[in-house]
Order: sequence, then C-alpha cells, then structure tokens
Amino acid sequence: MTNTTRTLMAALAILAVTGIVPTTQGRDATQGPVGPSPYDVVSGWHKSFADDGYAFGGNSGVFAESPDRIFIAQRGEARLPSPIPPEFAGYAGSIGINVLRDTDRRVWRNCLYTLDAGGRVSDLWDQWDHLCEGSDGPGPHRVRISPYDPERRVWRVNETFHQIYVFSNDGRKLLKTLGEKRVSGDDETHFGRPQDVAFLPDGRVLVADGLDNHRVVILDSDGTYISEFGGHGEAPGQFDGIRALGVGPNGLFFALDRSGGRVNVFRTTDDPATVDVVGAWEGFTLPLDIIVNDDALWMTDLGPLRFIKLDFEGNHLYTWKVPRELPDGYLEVHTISVDSDGNLYGGDNQPVRSNPEVRAETRRGSGAADRPAVGRGRTVKGVDQRSKVRCDGRGNGPVIGRTIQPASTSIHYMEALAAKPDAAAARGEHDARLDYEIIVIGAGFSGIGAAIKLQQARLDDFVILEQATDLGWHLAGQHLSRCCG
Repeated sequence: MTNTTRTLMAALAILAVTGIVPTTQGRDATQGPVGPSPYDVVSGWHKSFADDGYAFGGNSGVFAESPDRIFIAQRGEARLPSPIPPEFAGYAGSIGINVLRDTDRRVWRNCLYTLDAGGRVSDLWDQWDHLCEGSDGPGPHRVRISPYDPERRVWRVNETFHQIYVFSNDGRKLLKTLGEKRVSGDDETHFGRPQDVAFLPDGRVLVADGLDNHRVVILDSDGTYISEFGGHGEAPGQFDGIRALGVGPNGLFFALDRSGGRVNVFRTTDDPATVDVVGAWEGFTLPLDIIVNDDALWMTDLGPLRFIKLDFEGNHLYTWKVPRELPDGYLEVHTISVDSDGNLYGGDNQPVRSNPEVRAETRRGSGAADRPAVGRGRTVKGVDQRSKVRCDGRGNGPVIGRTIQPASTSIHYMEALAAKPDAAAARGEHDARLDYEIIVIGAGFSGIGAAIKLQQARLDDFVILEQATDLGWHLAGQHLSRCCG
C-alpha cells in the first residue's frame, strides 16, 4: 500500500467518523441551524471601580485592541438610591434600574477606560468626561480602532452630540473632532446621530450616519469628506437608521439597517467616491452589531436576542439565543468585539436584568463541531460589563473566519481575527494549538481534498499535519510517481 493510499484511507476514515454533514438543533427555514451557546459565562470578570453609591452605566461600545487592553465606552455611571436596597448585587439591574431609560440617575463620569486581561481598569480616560457632560440623550455609542492605522488612533462616536472624536492611542491628545456639537446636519461637515465607523484598507473611513440621515459617509484618512451613499427608504442600499458597519474581504462591506431589520451589502469600486450595491438581506428584527472575517460574518439581533453567523450570500449558518436571566443574561448585546486571542466581548446597553460588568465567555467542550464559534480555538470574552469567557480550544461553537493558508516553508493554520483581520497574517504566526476536533495527516492530494470537504461541510476545527517543508510535497519533482501509484 502506498503512502498516498494510506493517507487517502486515513482521510476517508476521518470524514466517516466525523460524518461530513454536521448535526444541528432547531433548524428552521428562516434561521437555519439553531443550537445552544458555545460559551460559558464566567461571572464578575469586569472588576467594579465605581465609588460607593454608584454603579456601572450602559456599555455602548467595546473594542479589544489586544487581550490585555480592552476599550470600554460607558454611558456614564448610575446613581443608586439611598439607602441602597439590600438586594443590590453590585449592578443597577439587580434592583430594577434600567440605566438607559432612568436618565435622571445618570452621571457623566468614567465614560471611557481600558481593562486588562483580568477585567481590571488599566487606564481611566476621565480627562475626556467633559465631552459627554450636558448630554440629554444616550451620548457615546461606539469606540473603534482601525487595523490599518500604524498610530492606532482611537475613534469614539457620540450619538447625542452628533460628533466623532479621534484620540491618540495613549489618550493624552484629542487629535480631531468631526461634526458640530449639538448641531445635526446632512452636509459635508455635520452628522445626524452617527452610530459607528469602519475602516477600509486604503485608509478611507466609513461613517454610519446614522439615525437621522440614513447614509454612509466616506471620509479620507484625515477625516475629510469624499462622498456619501444610502438614504432613507426600503430599496437595497437604503436605510431606516444605520446601526453598525463591518468590512470584509474583496471589497465587501456590510451595514446594519437598524429599524429596517436588514443587512445591506456593498462593494468598493476603483473610484474612491463610489460603491456598488450588492444586495440586502431581510428577516432581522433590530440588528445591533457586526463582526466580519475572511469567510463569514457574525451579528447580534434583538428579537429574539441572538448571535447569528452568515456567509457572504446571506445564508444563516448558525444561531444561538442569548439568555436574559440574571445575573449573566443580556437585555441586548449592543456591541461586540474579538481580540487577537479570539476573546469575544459583548456589551449590554441597558442592563436592567443584567450584571453590568464586562463579560467574557468560554466555549464548552461538547465536541459539537457544527456549532460555529466567535473567535474559534482561542479565549472568548464578552463585554457588557459583566463576565468572562474562555475557549476550551476544541473549536466548539461558531467560528469567525478560520482559514488554512499555505506559507513558503510550512502550512500555517491561521485564524482571521475579527477585531484585527490582518494581524495574524502580518505576523505570519503559526497556530500553536494542540487540541482539534479533526486532524488530517498529510498535505498531499487526499489531505487537501479532505480539508476542502471539511470546510464545505462547515467543519472548521481541524488542522493538516505535514512533515515536509511545503504544501503538496508528494506532488513535487521525483515524488510525483509516488502519489500516483
């Protein structure tokens, strides 16, 4: 028996054991495969730092710059009643306070800060609290950093003041303010309740503008207006409020139609001022936030509250519903982010029934390879200011963008990072994991074929092992006859 025959038999055995068509739970025509959450909540990950008599406010934005530096955009703090009820469990929701709606309890302080990997405050940017003071609305909405910006500038969107702030990465300088405070407008220098920003590889910035203007504004890397598209309506490419933006591969990007319950899909063109409308995906209730990777996207939706994985044609690949029960449930998963270790963060904007601490979740080791995971094979955390999650490394649950990629000297099994999609490729890192659901031995004909079949079946938690120095070693030179005979 030849080496290739042995490899082919091994690959076929792997496929037979794993059962090439993954099992699903709760499949229906509108949502596709539905199953349990692939994460376990670790309560109390975000360590409280509010003064006595105060609690966390709503978490409107989270961005994981690294596993040890997570930005939190908080809508101030909530003043607690005096005396504090005995049932108070450390967060406003435990005593029935909705921090989004109970605005008379809002205090504009500690609106932007960073956490370390242990959920402790590492930098408190309270020098910028005055940018939120006096707001009669929800205030800050998103915080983002471009993966293509060497200066790692921090962008913060203030919905109520119709402004966007750009800070130096260390927080010492306010580098730029876009928009005019308290002035809503639809011209080249104003915004109308902006919601989000996203970044293209060439340096352009997309602004989701927003709840008043229903448009996406294209800026250059300096924040200068280039053009806009969208508008209010129900046709593909139009909006009834834009909630969030996500940039994908091959010029694709996605915009969540907040009240329209859709995802609008666009593609960049050779003209930096124009985009093409690819289409619109219907069937959502109130889309909240989005993460896009090389081969799929993840989004959160409010009704029912859920995570949804879709391919780039809008097919539902996997859904899990998010519990609302205390202390680790969500009222809404308002914002999500993933760091370079695969940690997933999810933020709750109105934790009336939720622990207002940054939360992280850990994947369960159930071996359900058909359940995609956000940040597969790594640690996953969630940020609504509540708890923490770690991956068990088994690839259970939904995966954000895992790919097999050949390199010049070896096979690299790399993960497309949701928060920094180019980071792993730029570093050329090897995946050091040792625990996979499926191992394919050999990167010849059968090994590559097995990998293709596994990916077609959406079984993504596997690795190809090859002792030689390149992909398809048996195909090269004098070894060709060996793989054919």
